[in-house]
Amino acid sequence: ILLVTLLSGTYPAFVLSSFRPTEVLKGKIQPQSGSIGLRKGLVIIQFVLALLLVVGAFVIKEQVQYIQHKHLGISKDNLIVIERGAEIGSKYKVLKDKLLKAPGIDKVTIGPTTPTDIPSASSGMSWPGKRPEDQHQAFNYFWAANNFLETVELPLAAGHFYRADAPFDTTNIVLNKRAIEVMGMEDPIGKTVQWWGQQRQIIGVVEDFHTQSLYEDIQPVVILLSNDARGLLVKAKEGEMKTAVTSLQKVFKEVLPAVYLHYNFVDAEYQQQYKSEVLTGTLANYFAIISILIACLGLLGLSTFLAEQKTKEIGIRKVLGASMGNLISLLSKDFLLLVGIGLIIGIPISWYLLNDWLTNFAYTIDLKWWMFAIPVVIAIIIAGITIGIQAVRAALNNPIDALTSE
Repeated sequence: ILLVTLLSGTYPAFVLSSFRPTEVLKGKIQPQSGSIGLRKGLVIIQFVLALLLVVGAFVIKEQVQYIQHKHLGISKDNLIVIERGAEIGSKYKVLKDKLLKAPGIDKVTIGPTTPTDIPSASSGMSWPGKRPEDQHQAFNYFWAANNFLETVELPLAAGHFYRADAPFDTTNIVLNKRAIEVMGMEDPIGKTVQWWGQQRQIIGVVEDFHTQSLYEDIQPVVILLSNDARGLLVKAKEGEMKTAVTSLQKVFKEVLPAVYLHYNFVDAEYQQQYKSEVLTGTLANYFAIISILIACLGLLGLSTFLAEQKTKEIGIRKVLGASMGNLISLLSKDFLLLVGIGLIIGIPISWYLLNDWLTNFAYTIDLKWWMFAIPVVIAIIIAGITIGIQAVRAALNNPIDALTSE
């Protein structure tokens, strides 16, 4: 702030001190050609930056909306997750029975504490025909109960899930389609693999789903059966989330009065992963508006300055019969050319930078032509209005005043 304040004060001081007093008193102040070129260059730069920010605001908004609404392969809506400690584990059956009878609650299961961001991964998978380059292939894994799939609405692609009457299973294994693809298997049901050195038979294959953020590709996943999974997942009935939370609090107070109930909403946890992108989009919107205003102020200042320099020319043209349209065209065409140059330069720069930003995500939107066309049209309209107002004002001046000013 101090630097900008200092520069904004010293620049006019240096410019004014360079004028010769005798010429100033005679009204013979002519702008240097270099200063006009600098002003025009700054206007072009301002519109390049304005276009970049406006296009950026469009693209970031579209990408954030894409992230927020993309189907993850599992349902994150109406899902409450509670980290399952020892106390909850010992009372799981009682809690489940009471919760299923409570108002607003649809299903109860156990699984990962963060279904949309599973951090656990292991390279402890071996399979027939495993190649040397696959020795360090990592597989995401988690433990879940046998009703996990129906609770999170994860469909089976082949085979079946774990038996409903078994709390544990150390002889079978369920994988996702990506894992089967990585292992290069065909007709995997019934085939045997080794997980952490133990033989297991593939009994089911689930559809692919996201176990990490959209910055990452879909990973190969291993689902293991165990009632000791870390998360208690409660599915609320559609439109009854508030009732479900009340029921959850009531049941916990009844069954585990000494345990503090701390719960999270899975969809809210998912949104939290992209908090920085949402903030970036909001800031881009504000900065885009500010940059357009600054660019238009620069354009207004330059058009006012040059219109003042052409006061006598305008007066002579009016006396000789120039129409209002001719005068507006005379004053506007050079400025619109500057705006056009700025926009032409800004389009490839904005495309390159935004395309580079999108490469951070494994799943992105496609850059569409309208994301660039709309900001260009907006910039031209606003610039045209800014220039047009000044041009009309200059064209309406009395030519007698301009020609008798000396």
